[in-house]
Amino acid sequence: MTGPSGSAAAERWRRVQEIFLEAAEKHGAEREAFLVSACGDDADLRTEVDELLAADADEVLLDATLDDLALFVDDDIDDGDGDPAPADGRAGPYRIVEELGRGGMGVVYRAERVDDQYTRQVALKVVGAPGVDPDELARRFARERQILGALEHPNIARLYDAGVSADGRSWLAMELVVGQPIHRWCDARALDVDARLAVFEKVVAAVDYAHRNLVVHRDLKPSNILVTDDGEVKLLDFGIAKLLDDDGGVAGSGDDVPLTRAHQRVLTPEYASPEQMKGGRVTTASDVYALGVLLHELLTGRRPDVDPESRDLTTRPSAVVARAPSPTPAAQHDPVAAAHLRSTTPSGLRRRLEGDLDTIVRAALRAEPELRFPSAAALLDDLVRYREGRPLQVRPPSATYLVRKFVARNRVAVVAVAVVFASLVLGAAVSWRQARIAQAERDVARSVSRFLEGLFLAADPFAGEERLDTLRVGAILQRATERLDTALADQPEVRARMLRILGSAYQGTGEVERSRGLLDRAIASYQALERGTDPEVQQALVALGRVELTAGNPTASVDTYARALDLAARRSGPDSPEAGAIRLELAGSLLTLDRLDEAAAELERGLAAVSGGESRPSPAEMARHLNLLGSLQYRQGRVGEAIETLTEALATTRAAWGADHPQTAILGQNLGLALHRAGRSVEAEPVVREALGRLEAAFGPDHPLVGVTLKTLANTLEAQDRWDEAESVYRGALAHSRRTAGEASTDVANAAHDLGQALAKRDRLAEAEALLEESLAVERAVSGPNAPAAGVVGAALAGVRRRMGNPVAAEAGFRDALAILEGALPPTHPRVLEARGGLALARADQGEHSEAVDILGEVHGAAVALDDGGVAARLAAEQLAEVWALAGDTARAEVWLREASGGG
Repeated sequence: MTGPSGSAAAERWRRVQEIFLEAAEKHGAEREAFLVSACGDDADLRTEVDELLAADADEVLLDATLDDLALFVDDDIDDGDGDPAPADGRAGPYRIVEELGRGGMGVVYRAERVDDQYTRQVALKVVGAPGVDPDELARRFARERQILGALEHPNIARLYDAGVSADGRSWLAMELVVGQPIHRWCDARALDVDARLAVFEKVVAAVDYAHRNLVVHRDLKPSNILVTDDGEVKLLDFGIAKLLDDDGGVAGSGDDVPLTRAHQRVLTPEYASPEQMKGGRVTTASDVYALGVLLHELLTGRRPDVDPESRDLTTRPSAVVARAPSPTPAAQHDPVAAAHLRSTTPSGLRRRLEGDLDTIVRAALRAEPELRFPSAAALLDDLVRYREGRPLQVRPPSATYLVRKFVARNRVAVVAVAVVFASLVLGAAVSWRQARIAQAERDVARSVSRFLEGLFLAADPFAGEERLDTLRVGAILQRATERLDTALADQPEVRARMLRILGSAYQGTGEVERSRGLLDRAIASYQALERGTDPEVQQALVALGRVELTAGNPTASVDTYARALDLAARRSGPDSPEAGAIRLELAGSLLTLDRLDEAAAELERGLAAVSGGESRPSPAEMARHLNLLGSLQYRQGRVGEAIETLTEALATTRAAWGADHPQTAILGQNLGLALHRAGRSVEAEPVVREALGRLEAAFGPDHPLVGVTLKTLANTLEAQDRWDEAESVYRGALAHSRRTAGEASTDVANAAHDLGQALAKRDRLAEAEALLEESLAVERAVSGPNAPAAGVVGAALAGVRRRMGNPVAAEAGFRDALAILEGALPPTHPRVLEARGGLALARADQGEHSEAVDILGEVHGAAVALDDGGVAARLAAEQLAEVWALAGDTARAEVWLREASGGG
């Protein structure tokens, strides 16, 4: 059996780390005796610890080795030995004692002054680099001397002297700093979050000082930030810095010397900003990004995950990796050990890092330089504000910016499942509804038709700010429908148009069967009139697409939108605003089917088309766009970001339409669902209840959106352990979906799934099994046998069967579910992690405890990094506790139970 980290590799790494940290504090014979005792006969363990100690020795002095992966980008650069020390071992008044390390601009030696003026040991940098012109080296050396000599700050290593050796080599004599890289210094003392922030503030203050003196560091990383035994922070190596212009950019004078030859750069990819990785303009914002990476690492024990598309160098023809990296991958990250090194527990650390600290780190790590903190001073100011409990100055990006940028950040999509976002029934843009009327037809019937259209569209609850009472709307539509065939019997064209108008109005009120019937008749009427490509047909198809989505038939909705898009593309072009609006509608239906790559593509083209003109999106359109973005973020498992986006969308909708409008209510339901998913169900409940009341007032009790919102309300009640209330609301939601959407609909599948899961938690397993079997059958019929939604329901059903005492069948069910989920989702998606956790429990039931702990250790390690308020991590901790209990280790079971409950 392994330890509570859950995998043999993680346990091994923790042991290595413990021995290393203790050995690093000892020296000579004392260290050797300790290592012999700690490692015993385990030669591999001793080797791993020795390697860490050797790397640590390289890093504790100025200018660490390139083990941190300094990256040279050059066509013909090599990694040879570089220029040797001066031939006579002297540089001015300094005698070289030993080599300390090699960096981007030369070799660093320990040296001592020997001219009898005074005694001092220094770090002596002898400038030399293979393949670089000597004259260029001299110019670069002069720049470094100019930069370092101008910087006098207690937290920046000092420049003492400079000159040229007897054989013509440039050298710098700098302050010799003996200490540890900042992250290791903090870990060795198990500093808590407050103490780490205090140390980090010193770093930021030093960087701010350099920026105010027109210097950018460009290679901030732990090995360039040492902390001495007495806690003094020293910022090292401005060897690749450049003087800045007043605007924060690289100086551009005519005699500016490039840092390296053409196509050559020196940087550390793990800490480099996206613009550095792309060879773009380096500014103070680049240092802010590196500070964000460093802060993330100090607080969590790992560097942040980044979008490889924004930082990948492999597409550059001259990219060469000079050394193999020493990363800290998620698979090796031990959340228990990381929390221990911060004098807390994983749950305690998560709670501490939520909120303002998370906001600060995110702001520093924005991919776009213009969205980061504008300066190191601004970052420092917000750190002080956080420490003093004052509001932060930094704010999330604006709605307009998010909508313009989000597609590029979300092209690789992931899907949440089993919970339908009501957002997808929102019309993404409505301006095209008023299609231009043919100028040749100006008869009385057309005039009457336009008048009636205005009347009936006013009856649509979604049509605008002025809304009629729902019951009065229903009476008007009923009366108009009854008179349609008689009053317009001799005017087939006007009758066809009225069928479309009435069908659209019924769609808005949620009466899907009447709406579908009228719209089908409208389309058939135009085809009978040999006007199958008329704009009216296009509008009818769009309304029909909404009907199918509202009715829980997303596949039919996609097909219908595709027909409408084909007509629009033929009429006005595939990227016209008219076609763009349909693409946004289509994207919503594709999201419901979990076809996220296609949805992202349609969303990108749609947004570009509808906003391609000179006019800006209206607040109402912006709210719809933000709602789509929030839906996508939610489905990706990026719940925290979804909450931010949906909160802004809700505020925009309230301002545009008011609190009573159905769109506002729908945004409230969506926000409530995201809050619930983030573990904030107490906060979500009033938001959802308000949305439910608004929807019932707007549509009446039988609208499909009412059923969706009832289910969300039940989710929030269940999360608060209000079981009786939750079950009652769940059953009401399922009955509502059966009545309004029909048995074969995703609404029914979702409601049955949620009720089944709730009953399973109360040990009513037979009822739960029956509901989940029904849900799975419907999902397979409606969404397809390999849809992610079917995988999620299949995993839930396997979990129930395991608890019913059939672990073999449960294992088969989990493996079938994972075959679907892992084929559609990334390995760290919450639904994949849940299914893997279930498989581990099934294996544990069959006596395979070690295998189960290994699986769950990996699951828990991935879960703690998710942006879901700790929900997935708590579930994994509960599962680990259960496995340890099955294995008979009650002590470890109790540890993980406390972790799951947030008590550490």
